[in-house]
Amino acid sequence: MSLQHPLTDLGGTVQGFYLLQLSYDRAIEFLNTAEKLLVVLGASVLLLAAIISFVGIRRITEPLNALVLGTKKIAEGHLNTRIDKTSHDEIGELAESFNDMSQTLQRSLDALSESESRYRDLFDNAQDIVYTTDTDMRLTSLNKAALALLGKTEAELLGKSLYDVMLPEDAERIRFEEKSIAGGISRPTVEFSLLRGNEPRQIEVVSRWILSSDQQPVGVHGIGRDVHERNERDAAERHFREQLHQAKKLRVLGEMAAGVAHNFNNLLTGVLGYAELMTLNPELSEQVRGNATRILVSGKRCSEIVRRIQTFGRPIDLTEIVPMDLNHTIEETIDITRPRWKSRPEREGIKIQIDTRLSPLPFVRSTASAWEEVISNLIVNSVDAMPLGGTITITTAGQEGQVILKVRDSGTGMDEETKARVFEPFFSTKESDRGTGLGLSTVWALVQNLGGRIELESQLGEGTEFTIYIPTTQDSAPVESEADLPIGRLHILVIDEDSAVRDFLPPLLKAHHVDTEAGGRAALRKIETTDYDVVISDWTMSGMSGLDVVRHVKQMKPHIFTILMTGWEIKNSIIEDHLDIDLTISKPFTQSSLNKALAKADEIRRNHLAGDQG
Repeated sequence: MSLQHPLTDLGGTVQGFYLLQLSYDRAIEFLNTAEKLLVVLGASVLLLAAIISFVGIRRITEPLNALVLGTKKIAEGHLNTRIDKTSHDEIGELAESFNDMSQTLQRSLDALSESESRYRDLFDNAQDIVYTTDTDMRLTSLNKAALALLGKTEAELLGKSLYDVMLPEDAERIRFEEKSIAGGISRPTVEFSLLRGNEPRQIEVVSRWILSSDQQPVGVHGIGRDVHERNERDAAERHFREQLHQAKKLRVLGEMAAGVAHNFNNLLTGVLGYAELMTLNPELSEQVRGNATRILVSGKRCSEIVRRIQTFGRPIDLTEIVPMDLNHTIEETIDITRPRWKSRPEREGIKIQIDTRLSPLPFVRSTASAWEEVISNLIVNSVDAMPLGGTITITTAGQEGQVILKVRDSGTGMDEETKARVFEPFFSTKESDRGTGLGLSTVWALVQNLGGRIELESQLGEGTEFTIYIPTTQDSAPVESEADLPIGRLHILVIDEDSAVRDFLPPLLKAHHVDTEAGGRAALRKIETTDYDVVISDWTMSGMSGLDVVRHVKQMKPHIFTILMTGWEIKNSIIEDHLDIDLTISKPFTQSSLNKALAKADEIRRNHLAGDQG
């Protein structure tokens, strides 16, 4: 083995060459040594590379394995799993992201659990009914309120159709309505009755579709409220409003009736006055005087009916109650109402007859024409209940201190709802032009105020029977007494704008000296110059009222007896117990009632004269 190399001087110039030579054996030995060295060096490099590769791979695979294991634990629900961060490189960032993700999932799960807990608490403990169904309306969940309302367990109801717990008629209606509600369409608020045993409970339900992620309906979520009590309150409120409306109608009716009654009473005063003059005229035939007597009787009844209209809705003054023969009143009322139950129906081809079965009776309590009004209203009600004709049967009987009056018809009868409301004011099943709804309410009020009671029996198609129980009285019927007629001749001044009253009073009071005046001021001028015993004045007059007249009379001549007459209701008015009024008389009046008033005036006059002489 040779090695040649140039020789240079210090200036770099080649001056020659040198040659090194080794023996063959030495060269082979050197090469073998170099080969071994290279083998050792290569093996060391390979070992070092393997060690470095193992360490590098381990640094990568361990975090990845931890990430895989952590992911599996997350999938199993262990959201508190965390991975240790061992480096700040990409692997470390991946571990940090994993930990953030698990924390976020844990917070989301906690929030979801809390939300579910709140929903479950709200669902179970809501006072309203909460339920869910599938698209076929089969129940999938119910809250405690629904279970309590239905009185069943969850196991008994889940999977059952909602229609099965409704009233059959409601189920049919709701099932029909559901067909028109497609998925996605807003669901309307509905009412239906759920069955709790045999007791239906009305509920109001607001519902919505439950939608899947692709917005397809998968069920219904409903919230229902038991509206039974609310409906009762609403019904009570409606009833109160109806009563308030009726009260207003009664008030208006009372005001209107008072005005009508006042004018009617004024007119009746003339009618009754002239009729009474006819009865007192001996030159007229018995037939004419008999007809005049009938006019008087009918007019008095009209007057009493008007009086009841004026006092409608107020308790009857029990101090005015007198004994009465009920059988006689029944017969008279049947005769008076004959046009209503006989003549008018016969013109329409309808035949109605009244059968009476009247037993001897003691006297009963009555006031004014109360019983005439009771009987006539019952007869008219029976006639209206028999549009095709029939029979009205009126029966009386005495029993243990009371009189029993029964009025039965063979008409259409009443259902339960009508029977429950038949005595309410303004309630009527008749057409608006056939009745006011006040007839039976008036009957009820009159009977109650007279100390009696009324019962009703009726069935559809089988007629109606009213039974009235009224106490008897031991008193006898009142008899007109002539002992109260005045003895002396009185000087009387009558003041009234109505010429009919001014014209008939002088001949009616022909036993006295009677002057008349149409107005208050002219009357006062006459009183200044004339010594009158009695001044009779109408209350309502133009210019100066009758109340002003009597005030001036008492100021000028206190000894004059003052009588105020009026067609208005006297009770609770300003003229009741007025100091300047000695006596009040309601129009229309009769000669008898006027003579009683004058008898009192004559007694005061005689006492006054006796005092002067003493």
